[in-house]
Amino acid sequence: MFERQLTRSLKEGEEVIRIVRRYPGSLLFSALLPVIFLLSPFFFLFPLLRLGFFGSLGVVVLFGLGCILTVRLIVFYSLNALVITSQRLIDVDQRGFFHREVSESTYEKIQDVSFSMKGISQTLFRYGTLRIQTAGAQANLEIRCVKNPEQIQELIAKQQMELHSGSTDATELSAEELLRVATRLKEELGEDGFQSFVKKP
Repeated sequence: MFERQLTRSLKEGEEVIRIVRRYPGSLLFSALLPVIFLLSPFFFLFPLLRLGFFGSLGVVVLFGLGCILTVRLIVFYSLNALVITSQRLIDVDQRGFFHREVSESTYEKIQDVSFSMKGISQTLFRYGTLRIQTAGAQANLEIRCVKNPEQIQELIAKQQMELHSGSTDATELSAEELLRVATRLKEELGEDGFQSFVKKP
């Protein structure tokens, strides 16, 4: 479901190589508040119910807020991602339920990919910030709390190399295309003109 939203802008022939999201362990503090709102009604259920209508309303409100915050956390985790495709990088930032920012960069525009891991937790659990420097007017991309950022760096470098080698091969003509070009030249130049053209040093 969320993958479809992230990949709906793909071009024809473009394939998804990997979808990179935040390391789930980095969301522990963000998940604390929804858990408190979800569990507190059960801990204080009987004292709240003794208050009558307002107590029951309090239970519903607390549980409802917990559900909303949980859904918000799941949506933000799922829709904030770096999509690595066969042609480009797409950085999707979901900043609110109705606010999304999407940046992209083709592999030709990528100048440098670096990462940093700061602090004990990032070093122990191997997650950090991935920075992608691009050329021209395109915005630089920064993805935080990425698990094993060095692997993502290698993957992007590999895609750049494959694209570069593919573009080099694309300039070479196949045997069938060469034959077609030769036949066309023969028709245009005639037999004698074609022979003279071929024998030119």
